[in-house]
Amino acid sequence: MQVYFKEIKNRIVLVFLSQTLSLLSLYYYKNILLFSVVHPVLIIRTFSVKYFIITDILELISVYLNLILFINDQLMAVVFFYHFLVFSAFGWYKEEFLRVIHLSKVIVFFLVLSNFATNLILLPFTWLFFIDFYILEHKWSFNLYFEPKLIEYLQFYKSFYWSCFWYFQFTGLLFFFLNLPNVTLLFVQKYRKLFYFCFTLIASVACPDVLSQVTCILILLLIYEFNILRKLIRFR
Repeated sequence: MQVYFKEIKNRIVLVFLSQTLSLLSLYYYKNILLFSVVHPVLIIRTFSVKYFIITDILELISVYLNLILFINDQLMAVVFFYHFLVFSAFGWYKEEFLRVIHLSKVIVFFLVLSNFATNLILLPFTWLFFIDFYILEHKWSFNLYFEPKLIEYLQFYKSFYWSCFWYFQFTGLLFFFLNLPNVTLLFVQKYRKLFYFCFTLIASVACPDVLSQVTCILILLLIYEFNILRKLIRFR
């Protein structure tokens, strides 16, 4: 029993050191991190933001702190999960452990895919959708000037990021669930309408515009039908 408590204590110390080093590293590269968050709206050819405004120095400090904690929380979640997985591995059966490892790989894969899709595709298109009134200002009878505040953009980025994150994770969990050995072809076909309804509901909540909603629904439907096809080929 003392051995387990000693290992828990050692792992808590390691997590604390990881937290400290992570915060120091993120603070050192804070300008690069801020640029990486702003970069998705700089690559839009039709409308490119030239600057962001701040009202006082405390606002800039708040932006840096929010950004550092935003990234640090994700890094520490990975570190904590790793230590939990290693500590509890000896208490699982081999089949259970392999299944958890496979699930972890699916989560990491869709996490990376979510980051690329958010920063390179979804966020630029969504940003362009929201500021479309500014691009087409010549059609209006008055001028509209758009000066985005840095802290408001960061809040928008974080909310959009988490929406995409949970959407992609749900897609990954769906892919993992449909490929479990005990999920039969009859089960997948029987509850097809229910899954379609859930896909539509999730896309409506997670995505802010119609184009993103349709894209998300199509991706989920393709994954679902692809797994049905795989099961059909396997049974034949």
